[in-house]
Amino acid sequence: ARTGGTVETALPEEAARRLEVGPGTVLDLSDRLTDRHLKARITGVYRPVDTADLYWRLDPAGGRGVRTVAFTTYGPLLADPAVLASGALSPGDTSWLGTADFTGFTTDRMDALRAAATEGPKALAENRTAFGATVSVSTALPAVLDQTGRALLVSRSTLLIVAVQLVLLAAYALLLVARLLSAERSGETALLRARGGSRRRIAGLAATEALLLALPAALAAPLLSGPLTRLFAERSALSSLGVRLDASPSLPVWLVAAVVALCCAAAVVAPALAAGDG
Repeated sequence: ARTGGTVETALPEEAARRLEVGPGTVLDLSDRLTDRHLKARITGVYRPVDTADLYWRLDPAGGRGVRTVAFTTYGPLLADPAVLASGALSPGDTSWLGTADFTGFTTDRMDALRAAATEGPKALAENRTAFGATVSVSTALPAVLDQTGRALLVSRSTLLIVAVQLVLLAAYALLLVARLLSAERSGETALLRARGGSRRRIAGLAATEALLLALPAALAAPLLSGPLTRLFAERSALSSLGVRLDASPSLPVWLVAAVVALCCAAAVVAPALAAGDG
């Protein structure tokens, strides 16, 4: 508010400490460009809760209250919005800080967001009629998206390499187990062949045994993938980042489980077919 030609303001705590002033102190301020004088009474001091908050990006001092480059700047002084519009203060720059909610943002929209973040500031800067003055717009979002895209590419490549290694290891273990089963069944297979067992019958018995192993795995794997993925996310850095994964089993998960189960069954049946040919 403004009383008797004096503007009531609040001063940052650090600036008040450096200047050795406090509530009740009247400051005589001068505009260096117009030599206009203004009296400001300090009615209180404030301290930012979090100087890393986006709001303080509008403050040249970054919420610290004091900034020293070629000279020392104290502030900002906070005043009632009505005082700023009353004409008592010299005109200056007005700044806005726009933030967005990215909780529903997905990686497939990165290109569209990058294009909007590039063209949007240009459109605002060219629209001088709406603002009535020269407008300067800046955003670091395109650079952040580029860095995020590169990080995603590296992460996906790393995950792909690990996944391929796990697939190869699982395939090797499966073939080893199939070979061991074939060795265990070699005597039984020879006995069946000696008693006139056909190749189809031997393969049918092997297929039944393989399905008894593969079907429970094909049903359990998609159902366990969700809880295990959520457990992994909770125990990793994803939890601290606030990332929430949709780990519900989808159609592709069931299809992959079915294909893998068929491959496992085929790997178990193949040695029996080879033995049947012999």
